[in-house]
Amino acid sequence: LVKHTVFENPWTLVPEDKAFTPISLDISKASQAPNTVLARAPPTVIWRDVRRVAACLGSILTFKLSSLTNTFEQVVEVTYEHAESALLAEGFQLGCDKMETMQSQTTKRDALLRLDNTVAEEDRLLAAIISAGTLYGSVEELEAIRHGIERRKK
Repeated sequence: LVKHTVFENPWTLVPEDKAFTPISLDISKASQAPNTVLARAPPTVIWRDVRRVAACLGSILTFKLSSLTNTFEQVVEVTYEHAESALLAEGFQLGCDKMETMQSQTTKRDALLRLDNTVAEEDRLLAAIISAGTLYGSVEELEAIRHGIERRKK
């Protein structure tokens, strides 16, 4: 399903930064809305790439730099149109961009997923999350980002 619904190979959306290790944050300072998550990435990753990773989970309402941003990483608050997209964010990581939820709800997230046994075991959860994201507007969000990039190039 992933290869039929995503226009770009999500595994190659962002380069990996092997030296990057996220530091612990005081999550209590972030928004506690059920449809809001944190996207964490090293300062070397461009804003657009962080947004593209977040878009794999669904339609984004707001995307703003968090007050939790520090010298070692950028922290972005992502508010999704659907609370299900925020559930999908738990444990989601592409390259060195890591999504973090305010509270663990693994059981609810897993209920949204359909694991495909034909996908390699190490990629199965990632593929299921990206596939589930298509139900909440990820294809349209990624397409809108791509069109925005093309418009700016003109």
